[in-house]
Amino acid sequence: MDEILALRALWERKDADVREIAQVLQRGFDQAETVLKGMEKKLMVERAGIGRFVLSSGIRSDIDIYSKPTRCICSDVDAGAVCWSKGHE
Repeated sequence: MDEILALRALWERKDADVREIAQVLQRGFDQAETVLKGMEKKLMVERAGIGRFVLSSGIRSDIDIYSKPTRCICSDVDAGAVCWSKGHE
């Protein structure tokens, strides 16, 4: 859950420091730093200076792509109907 909350916080901001993430997670500084270091190891976040982190470009791109509804034509509905789904067309 901590990683999801950290991802959400970093998605909403350009970058954040460990203290900001600690507030979001409602955890201590050391715990938040441990979470961010683990996420960095998994290539989910990157360092953006001393004690600052950003989403990795791959994660930001995936979130941007999969968070937007796409328009498609569904064979089982009337022509021109809009089917909302996550992902690529």
